[in-house]
Amino acid sequence: MIVDIHVHVFPPEVKADRGPWLRRDATFAELYQSRRARIATADDLLRSMDTAGIDAAVMQGFAWTDPDDCHRHNDT
Repeated sequence: MIVDIHVHVFPPEVKADRGPWLRRDATFAELYQSRRARIATADDLLRSMDTAGIDAAVMQGFAWTDPDDCHRHNDT
């Protein structure tokens, strides 16, 4: 069994337009300001796991500065 023990996924609206999220959270901006920094949704993760033959993954949230953003992210 192959397990990826640390993956981040984001709500679809973050992937669709990261701009507002970059402006509101300095840590997110530091990590994801480059267009080369890939943002994946849960669906993207599942597709890539199938392609790579990964059996399971441990998904991590993101430590947003605003607690409401943390809740929104966790609910997705």
